[in-house]
Amino acid sequence: MTIRTNEKMKCILGGDEENLNCYDVHLPQGLIDELKSIEFIETGDLVLVEGNYGFVAEHVPDPTGIECLANHWHIDDLIPTSEYSESHMAKLGIGFARELQHKLLATSFRGEFRAIVSVADLLDDSLQRGCTVRCHKLRPGNPWLHEDLEGYRSEALLVIDWTI
Repeated sequence: MTIRTNEKMKCILGGDEENLNCYDVHLPQGLIDELKSIEFIETGDLVLVEGNYGFVAEHVPDPTGIECLANHWHIDDLIPTSEYSESHMAKLGIGFARELQHKLLATSFRGEFRAIVSVADLLDDSLQRGCTVRCHKLRPGNPWLHEDLEGYRSEALLVIDWTI
């Protein structure tokens, strides 16, 4: 397993490398309920959240794009974000991503996978931050993100890669 961040995420997490694992973060009930409802299925070369992909597959030409659009969660839609600091939101996103990783590890799926945690300004309110988590299979020549995470200047990013 590898974990990478850009400088913006390191700043949000206080520069503390131990925060990258966030094993002890307490997830609020809204996130726990969402995790309980997630069932991954494998269809062809795609690993998707069951029932969450029909419209995407018709409009997105590449498999990684389909997974990233179907397998994404806005943490700020699942819990009241005004209760949490930017740092805590990032940690909740990381904790949620790690739980997705555990769910995938418990399946029979094989391959390389990636979870992406992004913290950025919400479009309608630059004073409030939103956190998004995405999950997809890694495919040579079909990335969702550029390898240089520093190129994303408006987002704090953390990427977790693992192999099953």
